[in-house]
Amino acid sequence: MKGKTGHRLFDFIAPFYGWFFNKQKKHFHAILEHHASEIGLSPYETILDIGCGTGAFCDALAEEGYDVTGVDVSKNMLKVARRKTPGKPIRFIHADVLKGLPFADGSFDVVFASFVAHGMKKNERMKLYREMGRLAKHLVVLHDYNANQNIFVSLVEWLEGGDYFRFIREIDQEMEACLRNLPVNWLNRHRIINVKKHASLYICQKDDILSKGEAKHENTEV
Repeated sequence: MKGKTGHRLFDFIAPFYGWFFNKQKKHFHAILEHHASEIGLSPYETILDIGCGTGAFCDALAEEGYDVTGVDVSKNMLKVARRKTPGKPIRFIHADVLKGLPFADGSFDVVFASFVAHGMKKNERMKLYREMGRLAKHLVVLHDYNANQNIFVSLVEWLEGGDYFRFIREIDQEMEACLRNLPVNWLNRHRIINVKKHASLYICQKDDILSKGEAKHENTEV
């Protein structure tokens, strides 16, 4: 996410992202089906998806019965999202997480960000993590790349000139550093679930859900 230039880029590519809506939604359904119990979603109702894009993940969550809100900095992405989810009980809101989202502390049971963090600079990612922790009552979940590089993705990210390569090297340390700055009732470790060879879920929990102890690292794939 690169300021106004990044916003314009996402506005421009929104229609093209819309072509992959059904494929993305199927992928998200597969993750929820195979890993819901590991993520620990079943006790919860309200979910926020930060950087929701064209709404594929929001749609999958809504079909699973969750109360879903999606936010994105791109107005055109949200136009596509509303067009792709007619009649669905999903709230789509235009907002920039780096400027703070228009919700009170603890407004949602679970806060997701899917393939958002790797496109940000390091200081921006820390703002994202803190805002996710502020808004979540119970779970913060990042769905993003891991250290297993994909040649095509690496080429695209290199051409974009983003911070992808630092992200995949430092995500564990970043999450732990961020957790140290969250309120004391957040655990000081995070769990990792590998859902694909090149992608993982990074999960932070409050200690009213999971007893304090060693982080759990799951190595399952869809």
